[in-house]
Amino acid sequence: MRATTASPSAVRTVAASTDDTRRPDARHARSPDGSHSPQERQRATGLRQQGATGLPRRVVRGLALAGVLALAACGPQRQPGVVGYVEGFSGAIVTDEPRAALVARDVLSAGGTAADAAVALSLALTVTLPSSAGLGGGGVCLVVDRDAENDLRVEALDFLPNAPAGPPGPEGAVAVPAMPRGLYALHARAGVLRWESLVIPAETLARAGFPASRALASEVQAVGGAPPGMLRGGGASLGEGQRLQNLDLARALGQVRVGPGEFHAGAIAREMTAAAGQQGHTLTAEAVRDWRPVWRPVLRRDYGSHIDAFAPVPDSAAGLADAWAAMDDPDDRPDGPGGALAPLPDLSESQRGRGATAFAVADSYGGAVTCALTLNRPFGTGQPLAGLGFPLVPLPDARSPDLALMTRVNANSKVILGAVAAAGGAARDAALQAGLPALKGDVGAREAVADVRAGGLGRALVNVIDCPDGLPRAPESCSVAVDPRGAGLALRVGD
Repeated sequence: MRATTASPSAVRTVAASTDDTRRPDARHARSPDGSHSPQERQRATGLRQQGATGLPRRVVRGLALAGVLALAACGPQRQPGVVGYVEGFSGAIVTDEPRAALVARDVLSAGGTAADAAVALSLALTVTLPSSAGLGGGGVCLVVDRDAENDLRVEALDFLPNAPAGPPGPEGAVAVPAMPRGLYALHARAGVLRWESLVIPAETLARAGFPASRALASEVQAVGGAPPGMLRGGGASLGEGQRLQNLDLARALGQVRVGPGEFHAGAIAREMTAAAGQQGHTLTAEAVRDWRPVWRPVLRRDYGSHIDAFAPVPDSAAGLADAWAAMDDPDDRPDGPGGALAPLPDLSESQRGRGATAFAVADSYGGAVTCALTLNRPFGTGQPLAGLGFPLVPLPDARSPDLALMTRVNANSKVILGAVAAAGGAARDAALQAGLPALKGDVGAREAVADVRAGGLGRALVNVIDCPDGLPRAPESCSVAVDPRGAGLALRVGD
């Protein structure tokens, strides 16, 4: 006998530090069907010794023992945090790199929320897709959860790597590493599993090694090869299946597991500053220590009774909101004579386009997270920090990749209806070309992404979740798809 819906707040702990920006009201929401949220349901599973029943404690203990024996007769139970704890549908995932998708799948299966899965997926991408995600980078996420009144709450978490870490060096200024503290803020808001359990999969991949995916090999090929030292176990060129390992990055992820505060005011921060100095970059203690992620209001565009939410930063993401609202007819996609796409340069002209990746995750509790992660350029600075295994990131400029995110919800029925996530050159157009037919038309996600022409190998890729009848009440209505020009993975977990 196994639980089918509850998630494990009983095992959730977050290290107390200046990075714990948790909002206590997030722990008291209820699910759309009126049952308790994952946090509350887990607390309600045990019998109280003396409560509303008014029974003597001895009687309650006897009933509890009988319940234990009955459960034992049903067979072994999986515990919260163990893969397989949730039986049946546990969520949906679309991302550019398949191994990271499997990490997120296991988190959802173990009872984690979309925020838990997004944290684990993002950290896994720093290992399996270092051309587009890294601890030195950051990102932006649209986060759907519940407030204390059980109303849908949609906000944007801004942890983009755009704050100067110090004065410019010979090769320009670099950004404050934003990924660890940004993901910690996401987990503090809406996660339920232990923080450490979400870091361990990425740490294990870096320490034990893994075969390069087609997604990573394609990105390396698209930019003409990896910078020296960036792929431990591989050279400038990389073939699918080639084994990679990064013990320095595993060590850095071990510190993330202990707590991200060390990257901003501690031994790791001092080590990072010294390693950056060896590369000619300057990191000031004040800039690194004082940086914080920011929760921002989303850009909201109403579509009938639905709410389409867009990230307010960066400019490329904000630009999607008005373009989306102006096209009520899916046939108005920006690929006809009236809205022609700007000519896309040949890949050989520049490396602009990737250096970023986007994904979306929805859970079975009514939560969703849609994110774009960026290094501002493929492989960031291209120089891994000695002893830490990840590169710093240049400040964003005209060569930086575009990001485009949207999530659709219905505040009245309290359901999630879809998400679109794109990253790379022409990301806005890719998001429009895939998202409009799926979310404003009647085309399934797979058919919608199949017809996208913006971007391409090494440029914008787009991923879509489309649930016309809403999550969590009708998971059977969901279709999920990743851009077929890439090599990502789309999953409906538990089907």
